[in-house]
Amino acid sequence: MQPLFGVLPSGFHMVGEDAYLAPNAALHLGLALHELAIDSLARGALGPGGGTVELAAEERSNDSNEPELVVTWTETFAGPLSEQDIAASQSPGFSRTVLGRVVPQALSAEVHHELVSDRMVYQLTIPESQYEVRFKH
Repeated sequence: MQPLFGVLPSGFHMVGEDAYLAPNAALHLGLALHELAIDSLARGALGPGGGTVELAAEERSNDSNEPELVVTWTETFAGPLSEQDIAASQSPGFSRTVLGRVVPQALSAEVHHELVSDRMVYQLTIPESQYEVRFKH
């Protein structure tokens, strides 16, 4: 994220696993993070309205006891979004296509994307075939 921001904003934090991604996974997760960061700078927690962003990665086992990497971008807004802002953010467009279809399909990942008045959560559950965990933070 540092190449995008320069010095990381004080409201941005990273926690969790340090995973090595397969090349395709790195490319597409980078695409998702770029979209999330640009959206946040334009109209989210990293923009003029303020707030915080946490980028977390956690390895866990699914219901079949297979490892998976859960990557979660959580934006907490300094002030609540209006219903109009929420509706506008959920309209079809490039960002929603990338985050909702392109990235999950490329990674064989499950996606959860939620926007409510005080926060936005984007979560990818990535199968073990797409990564390898090396370190825990």
